[in-house]
This record gives sequence, C-alpha cells and structure tokens, in this order.
Amino acid sequence: MSEERKDIHAELTDEAVEKVTGGAAEDWDTERYNCVVCPNCQHVYHLVIGHNRVTGQTVWSPFQCPSCFYRGGPLYNGEPIGDPVIPF
Repeated sequence: MSEERKDIHAELTDEAVEKVTGGAAEDWDTERYNCVVCPNCQHVYHLVIGHNRVTGQTVWSPFQCPSCFYRGGPLYNGEPIGDPVIPF
C-alpha cells in the first residue's frame, strides 16, 4: 500500500498562527533597542518590546537579563526604559 501519509501538524493556517500569537502581526507595534545595559552586571544585549493594539498585551523579549537574570528594567543611553512585563 503506497498511501501517502499526511502530517496534519505540518501546515499552519493564518488563523492558527493568529490564535497562538495573540493576534495578527499587523496588530503589533514594536520598539527595538539595540544596546541596552543591565544595571546589575553591565551585560549589553538587544531588547524588543511588543505592544498589541487590539488586546493591549505588552511583551518584552527578553524580559530579564540573559546573563545574570536580573528582572529590573535595563538602561538605554544611561536612562531606565521601565519595568519589564513578565510573560507569566
């Protein structure tokens, strides 16, 4: 029997992606910071803050310092950006 087996998980519909991500990509505004500094360990990393205009959800990626796991807000040009939004 040479029936072709189809993986039902191989294809994602736009609706499935929208459901998982919390909205369509065009519903998101993003702010990108290329060089933020952790005030705890001075580690420099990139930060993206996303805000969904439809749901009001805000997401920080990463939400903590990748080096020392400090959860306070990083510094950008010596100024605090704000307190991170923890995703859980």
